[in-house]
Amino acid sequence: MKPKIPFRIKIFFIAFAVIALISMGVGYTALFGEKTQDVSLFISSIALLGTASSILGHYLNLKKDFLNSLPEILLIFNEDRYSVGQLEFKNVGHSTAYITDLKSSEPLYTFDNPKEFLINDLIRECVLPPGCSVKYPFLRQSDTKKDDRFRKITGTILYKNKDNIALKNEISLNLKPLKKTLKYSNELTRACFEVKNISEYMKKMTNHIKSISSDIKRYANERDSDQQ
Repeated sequence: MKPKIPFRIKIFFIAFAVIALISMGVGYTALFGEKTQDVSLFISSIALLGTASSILGHYLNLKKDFLNSLPEILLIFNEDRYSVGQLEFKNVGHSTAYITDLKSSEPLYTFDNPKEFLINDLIRECVLPPGCSVKYPFLRQSDTKKDDRFRKITGTILYKNKDNIALKNEISLNLKPLKKTLKYSNELTRACFEVKNISEYMKKMTNHIKSISSDIKRYANERDSDQQ
């Protein structure tokens, strides 16, 4: 959807159109309105056309700057989490996006499970500054055994900019080619995951040692009691 151009920018195009029409009218009158051609009047019409061209150039520059300043939201498949694929909605534009709705080809749930949270609802009223994103867990590595989980997702995301101008962007994400990437695409993430496991193993070992120590103390106390 093409965004609505603010009136503060449109007014330059209106001014261009008015001046261009006046200059053409003056030029026509100078050449064909009288028996004797009025050269000075014709030159004035040319000058008016030059002014109109300058205004048009200014309008086009303002319009370009306005369009470049708008937010733009894309749907990306994110694999920052080991063995978990996430749906990432990222603002790649140059201003803050205020999301109002997500219309997708199917309801999207976290972990692709209808018993989980509906992403279409979660993302409403989400605010994304430039370069920022929001991520929702969608697929697990174990889902690679289920072909139907890896399909094409399409839809439209609706949002506004700070001036309350309604915008939307068509989204499309084909998950089929990504089926084999969930587990091995990011070795650094995997390494961090394994380090986290080491910490958990150490905690389990500590608890186990404490349990053994308690058993030894209890056994020692019982033996001392028997000897007495």
